[in-house]
Amino acid sequence: MAVILTESEIKHRLYSLRFFKDAGSVVVAIHEDYKDDQKFWGHLFYTFFREKSIKMDYAPFYTVAISKSEKDKNDNRSMHGLLTQMAGYSVTNKNNQQLRLIVCVDADSKYLYETPWYLNKPYIFHTYAYSIENYNCFGEFLNQKFAEYSLNQISTIDFVQLFKDFSLALSTLFCYWVYNKSTYKPKDKNRMKSNEVGKEKQKEIMSVEKFCAYLKKSKIDLQTAQNEILTEISKRVKECIDELENNYGKLIDENTKQEMLDKFKTQYGIEEQDLFLYFKGHWIFEEFLIPIAQYQFWYLKEEFLSILPPSIDKKSHEEAVRRINNQFGETEAESNIKIKTIVEKIHEIAIHHKISPINKIWEDLLSTSF
Repeated sequence: MAVILTESEIKHRLYSLRFFKDAGSVVVAIHEDYKDDQKFWGHLFYTFFREKSIKMDYAPFYTVAISKSEKDKNDNRSMHGLLTQMAGYSVTNKNNQQLRLIVCVDADSKYLYETPWYLNKPYIFHTYAYSIENYNCFGEFLNQKFAEYSLNQISTIDFVQLFKDFSLALSTLFCYWVYNKSTYKPKDKNRMKSNEVGKEKQKEIMSVEKFCAYLKKSKIDLQTAQNEILTEISKRVKECIDELENNYGKLIDENTKQEMLDKFKTQYGIEEQDLFLYFKGHWIFEEFLIPIAQYQFWYLKEEFLSILPPSIDKKSHEEAVRRINNQFGETEAESNIKIKTIVEKIHEIAIHHKISPINKIWEDLLSTSF
């Protein structure tokens, strides 16, 4: 159920804010989703204000739930309508602070197939990528972080190439997904079902935890593992497309696909090799990236343990093992915590480098009067 606040309730909460003692301007953000969104947008705003020498602080407001019912969408008191109305609202509280209300939402890639409520509205910012989780999947920065653990002694997974090949492998499925969304008709009995092309199917295709368990059992080297993962993903996609086309015919031929990809590029600046940014972020991050990162961590640790000199004395051997355990974690649980710490901070690097589509958010911020 949606959390519905009246204008007076929002004013009251704004007036009662006591985040900062010193006088100055404050941006207060309503977040559509969870606390991780607050970290992402908070880091982005802090970076923007600092770089542009804007004397303004940032304070997270709170998380709100958005009603999905058609009734609420058409109701002026629905959360979507209220957020649109309140975005940019400014008051001065008792501490003589100017408080500016903004709204931050995940795009969910909706703007590729419809005109969502948040599009091109002042003081409403969205991710452009599907969600914030996608911003933790930039291969260049993942390579840099994991290279620190290989000590340049062991060839690691090339995440730049991995996500490029992953995007190319899924590009036809992506086009079918956008096609299905953009041609939606409520009473269309021949419309592709979500479990055939939507989020459920995408999760099924991207989930590699069991496949990584097979790699671990076979102790496949990381470069071979990278190729095998892509081969497996490509096989799953082909099976999915074959099933779709058996059921509905060839709705998207190569010419139609290329036209769609050209539109994504010219209208939105989306390259085919970057489509991983526009699939559901949780699946890319949790179902695909995390299991692969876990396998790489396990493999590196095993390799370093295996190359310890056999002639080393017991005390030196124990010290070497201790250093390796400190590096990778002594247990699987410790390793997983280290991995999450690495990958969950990648979005901070992406913000500092203004990687597209972060740069689009930056442009929106530059055009906004704070």
